[in-house]
Amino acid sequence: MIQNFNYENTSVKYWTDSWTDLESFDLISTEEVYEKYLDSFKKLDKLKDTYSDEVLKKRISDWNHIKPGSPIDIAKRYYLENPKYSQMLYLEIPYQFYFDYMSDWLNGIAFKGVKEGHPSVSLDDVKEHIKNNTKWSMEGRDDGRSYHQYETFKKYGILNPIFNNGLEYPKRSTHMTACAFLTKSDVPILFKYPTENPTRFKVEPNKREEPYFKNKYLSLEIDIDKKIVDFFLEDEHIGAYAG
Repeated sequence: MIQNFNYENTSVKYWTDSWTDLESFDLISTEEVYEKYLDSFKKLDKLKDTYSDEVLKKRISDWNHIKPGSPIDIAKRYYLENPKYSQMLYLEIPYQFYFDYMSDWLNGIAFKGVKEGHPSVSLDDVKEHIKNNTKWSMEGRDDGRSYHQYETFKKYGILNPIFNNGLEYPKRSTHMTACAFLTKSDVPILFKYPTENPTRFKVEPNKREEPYFKNKYLSLEIDIDKKIVDFFLEDEHIGAYAG
């Protein structure tokens, strides 16, 4: 079921040029994905030395590395350990879709009061701060929900696409997704591509996580040949994106 193509691309704001040769609906090998992660790591490592902000340089060093558990390590292990999944689908989902429907993120509303000593800030709280041009506090914590994270995305852009190496969405990186769309960058995502190599397939919602889209679960129907993504909140068709 296809309704109005109410979402269109603007652009992705990338920190480096490692991914800028890709276009929405491109299929890319997992080996090339790993190589691009490695390339963006090297380029940012060089850029870091040109910055005068010592706090920023330290923060970059803290997360831009190749240690176990890093984005590069995850991409490398996926490439080496999953030979039957040899390709990923690259999409740039328009930021306006997320503005319209994404209402929460990991450790947001549902997290409040769950863990003592762990501050919570909801995505709606952040949207209100941005609307009022005010900063928000994480009580000394500096994670993906912090004002610093948002400010970095706004100034420099996103370093790598969201790595959704599962047949469900979102697999990870709800904070990165939010920081991208909140800065009016389309959201680049690498989706796991089914082994049958279909031209049309469905990405199911990740129901092991909270429902981040207006308190409902999001699924996507992707048609590679026609370059169309249909969005569903549970059984309701809410819009479409034409690449």
